[in-house]
Amino acid sequence: VLTELDDLGEDLFRRRTIGRLFPVMREVVAAHQECGHTVVMSSSAMTLHAEPVARHLGITHVLCNHFETDGDGRLTGQIVRPIIWGRNKARAVLQFSAAHGIDLPQSFGYSDGTEDLPVLEAVGHPRAVNPRPGLAAAAAQRAWPVLRVSSGEGRRWTARMRRDAHR
Repeated sequence: VLTELDDLGEDLFRRRTIGRLFPVMREVVAAHQECGHTVVMSSSAMTLHAEPVARHLGITHVLCNHFETDGDGRLTGQIVRPIIWGRNKARAVLQFSAAHGIDLPQSFGYSDGTEDLPVLEAVGHPRAVNPRPGLAAAAAQRAWPVLRVSSGEGRRWTARMRRDAHR
């Protein structure tokens, strides 16, 4: 049952995931919200993984993968198509933006991997965050800002982000 998976996701988040999140990212989200930006989390993860993270960060809009259910609400063992990843993630972001009147050339995007290049290329302010090697190379080639955050990252980074968000 889907609700049981959601409960499992919450438990996994509390026991395993919350400690892996960079505290400064909650401040990044808050800074964008203070600027009146619509904050959307797009993830190739399933709802049981993505939604608890989004709630913790204060994000209400989540674009992610969903388990398919039958007419009686039972899990089929499949994932709703199209799978949110790569170009399909970019399509989901474009559709959400169009439906909500979001101006992508004025929008910010954050990622750590090359699978999100289509999303980062769609926004006006792409940011590579602790990028894996492929994205680090792509960001250097495109002169995108690279953000390095850690568990000890402080207010200095957040102040810079707030300044950038007002542009």
